[in-house]
Order: sequence, then C-alpha cells, then structure tokens
Amino acid sequence: MNLLDIYNTKSFWRHMFSIKTFLNAFLVSAGTIWLGLEITNFFYSGLVDKIKTAVSIWLFLAASILYAIFRSKPKRIYSCKLKGRDTIIEIYIGDYFDDNEGAFIISSNTSFDTSLNDNIISEKSIQGQFTQRYYRTAINHLDSDLNQSLNSINPISTNVNKKGKSALYELGTTAYITVNGRNAYFVALAAMSNNGSASSKKEDVLVAISRLWNYIIEYGGIKPLVIPIVGTGFSRLPDNRDIMVKEIIKSFVAACSSRRFTERLRIVISPHDMKKHDVNISELVDFLYYTCKYTQFENGYTSSIGQEVG
Repeated sequence: MNLLDIYNTKSFWRHMFSIKTFLNAFLVSAGTIWLGLEITNFFYSGLVDKIKTAVSIWLFLAASILYAIFRSKPKRIYSCKLKGRDTIIEIYIGDYFDDNEGAFIISSNTSFDTSLNDNIISEKSIQGQFTQRYYRTAINHLDSDLNQSLNSINPISTNVNKKGKSALYELGTTAYITVNGRNAYFVALAAMSNNGSASSKKEDVLVAISRLWNYIIEYGGIKPLVIPIVGTGFSRLPDNRDIMVKEIIKSFVAACSSRRFTERLRIVISPHDMKKHDVNISELVDFLYYTCKYTQFENGYTSSIGQEVG
C-alpha cells in the first residue's frame, strides 16, 4: 500500500488529517507569497503590478493549497530519539518485511511449531510469511535452526496430545536464527491448545516481551530491531492494536534503562490493520514523542514514563 492508498483509509481522515494543520499551512504559504511580493515591490517599484496582471488570484490560491496539501500529507514513518539514549524508536506503516537491515522479531508459540499444514501455523501470520520468504519448502531447515538455538534451554513440560511439537517452553523463551544474511528472534508468545489453536493473555505477552528484551541485552548485538504489533493477530488478544503499540513502546523504554542494546526499534503497523482496525496513528505518534522526550533514566530504572526494571 502506497501513500495514495493510505489517503483512502478511514484512519487517515479520522485521525491523521487535521483541518487546523491544513489551514495553518495554507495561511503560511499565502503569507509567504504575499510577503515576497511586498519585498519585491519595495526594491522594484511597479514590478508587482505587472506580476498581478500576469498572475491571477487563482494561481496564488492554487500554490497555497498545494503547499497545504504537501504539509498535511500522511507519512509512512515517524521517528523519535529516546532522551538520554542513542536509540531511535520508529512507527512505520508498511509491509513488515520492507526493512532491509533490522533483525526481525517473530511471534511464535511455546512449542515453537513450524508446520504450515494442519492449521498449526497460518501462512498469513508473520511467522508463516517469514517461513515462506526465507525457508520456503525447507521447513526442516527452520526446525534445525530453532533446535540449535534452543539446545541449551530445557523445556518446562511436554504435551504429547497436542498437534505439532510436544516440548513446551516458558513464555518469553527466545531462539535466535540467521538465514540468508537475515537475523530473527523467535519468541514464545502464545500457548498452543491440543487442537492447534494459539492463544495468549495481555499479561503473558508483556512478560514475554520483557524476557525478549532481556535476551537481546544478554546475547544480541546492537543491530536495529523490527517488531510487529505482537499478540493482536493469531494470539487472539482482545486488546486493540493502539494499546499494544503503546505497551511495546513502554516495555522497550523500560528495558533501555539498564543498557543500550539496539540502535533502533521499528514498530511496524500494516496498512491492512490501519484500514481495518482504524488505528489511531496520530495518537500513537503523540504518545511516542511524549515518551521519548519526557522519560527520565535514573540508576537502572525509568521514572515518569515506563515501568521499573531494576
């Protein structure tokens, strides 16, 4: 979905387009043009009268309106530097796999199932899309990479009655893999029922995300990270996407209080979600900017904004 498509979404007109912003931009443009004419008239008396006869009021209005539209157009990326840290947080509207350098964060389940058959992992999920892009039909290679990463971690239990894999890991368990030069963190975010249906609670997702940050702090590098709105898709959280984006931001900022572990976090909102679920981008961007500007880091914890981590 390009910018023209975003113009056609309800979320843009409901949350992103501002009459006030448009009028301000229009007045700034009109005032600037008029001031330019007055300055020109001061130095070159009589020239403005010639311009007025050659340039109609309609061209003057058209130029002001075009500038106002340009200033009011929606963006695909909103970026803010976290105060006190050389870390940037972004909200990005687009395809999750657009990023060409960041390490993907992939929501998985506590048994790290990989099969795209038997309704275990949906091809439409982020994990399903990742598998098709980077492993295609070689699911066994993905299993091998996950098993190698999880080799030093013991499962907490087994369930031989459920579909797929029987070994169950703790929520937040993370497996780091590299494929075709791309890095990905698979994080156990949801429990899988015996019939292959994934589900989770908001509290569990927040715990899992916190453990993910701790894993990256301990074992990851400083590379950029790319995260979707976890929990709102096939994990079936009842909370809307706006809430979960804010929770991701708060959790990440809290983790940054102890150590800088990435140079950039990109939170990706798919255009489909923006259109279907009426995501309030304007409110999320305001929340992001406020959090980045006013969070205070003191002795291993965050104050004012975020949650205590130390």
